[in-house]
Amino acid sequence: MFTASARHCPIDLAQSARVAGLTTIRLGQPRPRRSKTEPDCWPIEWPPRRSHADGSRGRGPVSRHPRIPTSSTSTRRKSAHTQERARMAVLQKAQLQTDGETLVLSLWVEPAGELPHQLRAALVLHDDIMVDSFAWWCECERKADTWVGRLQIGSGSGQARLLELANIVDPAGVPVSMPAAHLFLERPGNAAWTTGADAEAEKVRLAAKRDAYFNAPIVGAAATGADPTFSIVLLADNLRLTKIQRIPGIQVIPLASSTVGIDVAHVLNDVMRQLRFGSGINLDKWMESMQDRRPAAIVHAPRVQAADHSIAVKACLQSVHPLLDLLALRRGDSPRLLGGVAATADRNGVMQCMAYWVAGAGYAGNVLGGMTSGEDPHTLVRYWNALSKDPRTKLWLALYADAIADDRWDYRLFRCFNLLEGIATEIVPDNVVIRDGTGKPRLMPDKKPYTTRHARGKVYELLRGVAAKGQEAESNFTAPLQDGSSAELWDEVEIWVAVRNSVAHRGSWELPTGERPTAAHSSTEAQIIRRSQDNTLSEGIWSVVHALRTAVESTIRAALRGRL
Repeated sequence: MFTASARHCPIDLAQSARVAGLTTIRLGQPRPRRSKTEPDCWPIEWPPRRSHADGSRGRGPVSRHPRIPTSSTSTRRKSAHTQERARMAVLQKAQLQTDGETLVLSLWVEPAGELPHQLRAALVLHDDIMVDSFAWWCECERKADTWVGRLQIGSGSGQARLLELANIVDPAGVPVSMPAAHLFLERPGNAAWTTGADAEAEKVRLAAKRDAYFNAPIVGAAATGADPTFSIVLLADNLRLTKIQRIPGIQVIPLASSTVGIDVAHVLNDVMRQLRFGSGINLDKWMESMQDRRPAAIVHAPRVQAADHSIAVKACLQSVHPLLDLLALRRGDSPRLLGGVAATADRNGVMQCMAYWVAGAGYAGNVLGGMTSGEDPHTLVRYWNALSKDPRTKLWLALYADAIADDRWDYRLFRCFNLLEGIATEIVPDNVVIRDGTGKPRLMPDKKPYTTRHARGKVYELLRGVAAKGQEAESNFTAPLQDGSSAELWDEVEIWVAVRNSVAHRGSWELPTGERPTAAHSSTEAQIIRRSQDNTLSEGIWSVVHALRTAVESTIRAALRGRL
């Protein structure tokens, strides 16, 4: 799993564990590896390399925080900014009152010039999930020396509510300076909004509650208090966010810009030169398109406690996968993990890269070449022509490609079995009694015969027909047992059905922490282990999934040959 080379990104892993005030990360160009003697994991640099006016490259000293620019341009900008702030109106006092179902906001402002007739103020809500989860704009009209506005935010839910005055602007968009924070606290049963120490204490309490909730560590399998803590950073694309998304232990941070996809342009340009193309890809326009079409985000789990980095990564991914699936539901497109790093702190508290990987199961197809290894051009053309004869085969091919792309074995099995069941629904006659090799009906526990109305019977009959028409053994669709013998196809399908049903009803084959397996679950795992050569569950899983993939591939090939 941990075989891919790492590339430098100017982001401080330790600092990003706390994201107060952080909205996006901006990545610079990755630094290429200059020689074989350089390490694969680069020290974190800040600030990143800079381009000087003469075109040379330079790098500032390693620092935990960005340095403040000291150029004359920056000084002039700072001076202008200071003068602008000196001309800004200043908020002297703010008051919030309840008037029936309406809130009345009163502002006392010291003007910096002509008094505006209107001010626009923003109130944000603090709760135990985030700050500014809700925001309301209040239009305030000038009345003598006061600006007063009314707004409706609904009644409370029986809990204390804390509002903060976040921003005030005049009609020209010029902000009003607020030297101090203005908090308003409403207690249940008390219509008055209070300020001062009580509101400040509530703000501190909510912040502590948020920290305790979101900064809880992810704990790996069998972890103890003496185990090290790892920081896991993952890169995902096809995910456009404007705000940080957080769940306990994990935060998803939008990338304001990234170099995701630049490698594709470099490869294409290299190939086009070899093909004697007269022009190539404009890299700037390519990156502009990539950043629009493949928005990216960082997934960060700052505290994962585990015995080693491989266990930490596994524990992290068990939460990251359903989180990305949930974001797919909420954002309307499916994020994709590209890779990640696992780091831990050295004696000085600096995060050091321990491992890195490319996401996904990796290539698991044929490593051989030639006519008998899937590269026969005559077969390719014949299959290609067959696609137009039965449009269903295009769907089955697409579903199979999606299934084998899933790096979760139980999800991969779930998809493959459902594909076979769908094909069987189209091909196998309904309500046919399932019989064994001697012609006897195969019986369920209640002594009633299995039929093709049952998923197990339906898929079993489909594969028997595929084997018979293709003149191949049914054992081709089963995983070999430890003693070298072949399992029965009927028993193999039983394992597939058990895993499929577990994923469908519980979301996974793996049991939640602390849950004891049922007798049926233990029996299925024992049958899976019987199909391993080293008596391990992981090896048995590989054999079972491989057998199912073989069954799906043979079924689709039979369809392309017109033998279903």
